[in-house]
Amino acid sequence: MFKSDDIDIKHYWFVILRQRRMILTAVCVCVLLAVVVNMITPPTYLASTRVEVSKEPTRSALTGEVIAADEWKDDNVAMFTAAELITARSLMREVVMTLHARGIIKDADGKAAMGSRVEQAVADPAQPASADGSTLGAAGDIDKEIDWLLTILSVKPIPETRLLSIEVEHGDPKTAREIADTIAQKFVEYQQRVRSRVDNERIEYMKAQVAQVATEVQDLESKLYNSKQAGLPVLENQLQSYMNTNSGLNDTYVKTRIERTQAGEKLTRVQQALADSTINLDNIPISNEVLDGLHRDYQQREAELAKAREIYKDKHPKLLVLESELEAIRRSIRAELSKSVAGLQEDYAVLQGREAALRSNIAQTGAQVRDVNDQLGHHASMESDLKSKRELYTLLVSKVQEAEISGQVQSPLVKVVEPATVGQDPIRPRRALNLVLGLLVGMVAGIGLALLMEYLRRCIRTPKDVAEQLHLPVLGMIPRRA
Repeated sequence: MFKSDDIDIKHYWFVILRQRRMILTAVCVCVLLAVVVNMITPPTYLASTRVEVSKEPTRSALTGEVIAADEWKDDNVAMFTAAELITARSLMREVVMTLHARGIIKDADGKAAMGSRVEQAVADPAQPASADGSTLGAAGDIDKEIDWLLTILSVKPIPETRLLSIEVEHGDPKTAREIADTIAQKFVEYQQRVRSRVDNERIEYMKAQVAQVATEVQDLESKLYNSKQAGLPVLENQLQSYMNTNSGLNDTYVKTRIERTQAGEKLTRVQQALADSTINLDNIPISNEVLDGLHRDYQQREAELAKAREIYKDKHPKLLVLESELEAIRRSIRAELSKSVAGLQEDYAVLQGREAALRSNIAQTGAQVRDVNDQLGHHASMESDLKSKRELYTLLVSKVQEAEISGQVQSPLVKVVEPATVGQDPIRPRRALNLVLGLLVGMVAGIGLALLMEYLRRCIRTPKDVAEQLHLPVLGMIPRRA
């Protein structure tokens, strides 16, 4: 078999001309197939409707007060979420039930069966009933119809808007329009139900809070009334009495502490004086009648001794008598100071005990004052709680009233802005496109088949093939006869 691995480009046109009948046959066959497809394919129409999805209001429709934060940060996410909600099976089930009720019944393959299943469902009372009173087929049939409905339905968010485009494809333009309108209307009703349920739950919750706060207000008012009638005046009188008593005790305690300090200092001075071998008679630490008398006698004898020293010489009997009297007076003063130590110690102990008793009484009275203050503080706290509870009650009542009124006047978040419309021409089959595709496919298939057949031919095509395959020189070429 003599053949080359490739075909020279200059031979392509000759190959196409030589196989033109086969190419034309392939083109005719493909165009004929396109015509057959256009004839046997049932027409499909597209119904389209649009719904608008608004933001949840952040301010009250009545007062303009901020009632919620603007949490809709990404419109695209919100719109795609709404699109997914439209294709939810629960919503599609409601659509199927409504279509059953209206007699728009679809088989699983998409063919219309107007009224046939309604008659069958009504004849079989054992079938479950829909929400509007019509009976439906088995659950499996409904699921199949939902699956079929999802195959002909497409929901697309329109960029840079809050609009959703709901498109339905069906062979009957009227049925397609009714299905699209039904889906849009059911989605609007679904959103209204959800919003109404949320509003009702919020109102019921606030009403429960109102009842709870009202009960707490009544309890606080009862407790405050009882305390004012019974205990509050007594507590105020007790507080005043305790404070007066505590003030008197503090004054007495201060005086006693000063006296105890003075007694301690006096006792210390006496003990220090007794500890010295000689007592400074010019600065006796304590004073009483005996000591004062002894001190005067001492000063008198000392004066007499000074005069006697001027008259008599040392060792004179007069001087010795006066010196002995001065020494006796000193011993008497020391003895009197020793006697006063026991009395000062007794006075110091008495004052110390009195100070401890006063300190204990002050602590006890202070505890009583704190206890009464705590009770009065609790009463004041209850009054503050009662005031705040009353304010909260008033606020909740106003919120409940506002929510009830707003629920009646608020506009829907989802609404149909454009009823379903159907184009005059079907979207499938696209006859012109099919013919053009048939023509192109026929030409490509015919030319490809022609090139393949030429490639498989057992012949020497070019002088190069003679040299390569036969290993013979080419002496010349005979031109093709015209």
